[in-house]
Amino acid sequence: MKLFITRDVSPSDVCFLIRDELGRDKYTAVMKRRKRSMRGVVNNIVRLNILDENKNLVARLRQLPVAGVNSFTLKTDKTAATLVVLMTNNMVQCRFYGNNWRILGDVISKNFSIVDVDNAQICNHIKHPLGCELEIADAQNELICLMTALCVNMINTVDKREVQVV
Repeated sequence: MKLFITRDVSPSDVCFLIRDELGRDKYTAVMKRRKRSMRGVVNNIVRLNILDENKNLVARLRQLPVAGVNSFTLKTDKTAATLVVLMTNNMVQCRFYGNNWRILGDVISKNFSIVDVDNAQICNHIKHPLGCELEIADAQNELICLMTALCVNMINTVDKREVQVV
């Protein structure tokens, strides 16, 4: 199964549109930003609600700001996982908690695969000029793979602040 992810740059709260192979809208990712203060430190917590074509909430993604690390919590009604992304000068390291998956490939260029402990491919993410293509091997993993792709697409890999997304 293939999904196509594009950014929505309209003034609405929708930040990603997800379409199926036939070009029909399948999911939308709606952003909710919240500032939270803990002991005088203000943290910007980013939440994405994943809605299906009927506008029903099917999954939630939360980005927790930690110094030097992007930590994402991925939740559906059946599964939960955490993706921790550490960016260094020359590479990005990704680690899943809550499942036995790992990311292979180049996360910075947004061309990577997600594999399990047996190296069986779970999904493949390919960057295109107008968006990203996500090829998922098993429909059971669709939402977690989609949320992982959205996490990677939310990571700013551009040095110029004025052209960074999200």
